[in-house]
Amino acid sequence: MLAVGVADWAAIVAIQLLQLRNWKSLEPHLRLVGVAWIVMGQVATLPFVAAGGAMLGWGMGGLYWLVAGVVLSFLVAVADAWVILVEIHR
Repeated sequence: MLAVGVADWAAIVAIQLLQLRNWKSLEPHLRLVGVAWIVMGQVATLPFVAAGGAMLGWGMGGLYWLVAGVVLSFLVAVADAWVILVEIHR
C-alpha cells in the first residue's frame, strides 16, 4: 500500500510541476484556481501514503486513511467532472 501511495503521489507531483512551469504567464485570477487544484490533488493522494505508513506501524487500523483517500479522491473527481461538463461548455 505504501509503494502504490508513493507512486500515485509522485505521479501527481510530476504533473503539477509541469503545470507550474507556466506559472508566471497565468493571469492572477487563474493562479488562485491553479493553487486550489494543486491543493486538491495533494489532499486526495496523501491519505494513500499515510494509509501505507499507518498499516506498517499500526496494522489494519491504517485502513481508515484509505477510506479518507478514496472519499477525497471521489470528491476531486466530481469537481473535475463538473469543470469538464459544465464550465467548459459555457
